[in-house]
Amino acid sequence: MRKKRTPEQNQQRAEKNRLYLAFRYKTDPLYREKNLQDSRRRNAALRKDPIAWRGAAIKSAKFRAKKYNLPFDLDISDVIVPEICPILGIKLVFGHSKGCQSSSPSLDRIVPSKGYVRGNVVVISFRANRLKCDCVDPVELRAVADFIEISAFAEVMRRAS
Repeated sequence: MRKKRTPEQNQQRAEKNRLYLAFRYKTDPLYREKNLQDSRRRNAALRKDPIAWRGAAIKSAKFRAKKYNLPFDLDISDVIVPEICPILGIKLVFGHSKGCQSSSPSLDRIVPSKGYVRGNVVVISFRANRLKCDCVDPVELRAVADFIEISAFAEVMRRAS
């Protein structure tokens, strides 16, 4: 029977493995090329499949929640991917060959301070998500504001009932 490791031993082993793989990635061009090809293949599959995208979006959200110390309480059934962006009305497109485009789906927190919790996330277009940060067109900004107001009102009504 294999000897059980302590959490400290597991942590040391993981760090040693991470350093070894980083060294191998830098020094072995064949390993690096194979790793890049595998990564591209996995990413291409994620971009084309909405169900796989939801899993990847949750994984990324969990990472960001931990990094920025935000609450996280989501599973795959909490992420509903519409066909059309609820803010801008554009069709959400999976499978862009060059990563995120304006019509790519994006997981958004309605109230950022609440974190990634049930009822506080929605899938919108990447463009709509960016508009919340850097909008200059008043029509697009009004569409974003209307959506936020409707979502906030719906949350108030949900709490009241």
